[in-house]
Amino acid sequence: MLAREACFGRSHGATVRPRVNSMSSANDCAVEVPGPHRYSIGEVSRITGVGVHALRWFEREGLFPMKVERTPGGQRVFDADIVYWITLCTTLRKTGMPIARVRELATLIEAGPGNEADRMALLEAHEATVRAKIHDLEESLAVISTKTAIYRSSLEAGTAEGLWDPTIPRDPHG
Repeated sequence: MLAREACFGRSHGATVRPRVNSMSSANDCAVEVPGPHRYSIGEVSRITGVGVHALRWFEREGLFPMKVERTPGGQRVFDADIVYWITLCTTLRKTGMPIARVRELATLIEAGPGNEADRMALLEAHEATVRAKIHDLEESLAVISTKTAIYRSSLEAGTAEGLWDPTIPRDPHG
């Protein structure tokens, strides 16, 4: 059985390969999940890395775009589409998407066909936000890299003593 996962790098020992279906595109990746076509909450937790309490919270908060089935005994039963959705939500949250936006996306998907442009707009806005964060991080990394290079070369040359020493008076003009 395949639970679609957009190449998150942490596949919990599963095999990542392309898959196309109703919730993914040809560019998505999938995780081959061993076992049945339906998963208990514990299995979903193990597959996705999301705790069982968080999975219950996802459902209570309306963050699933599809209904979570229940056994006659009331236990949750998840299918591959929900497993894929959970991994997508995890990525969206790791990249800073607010819960309200995840819920909005879930609501749009649950509403069915006809709002694809709205879904795309929501995802494009988040993509732009993530790209801006990456740009800011790259700029910050450049500053840090420059500073570590100064320390490295000073240490190697034996001239590191006094680097940013607050007890040494500095000329504020140069």
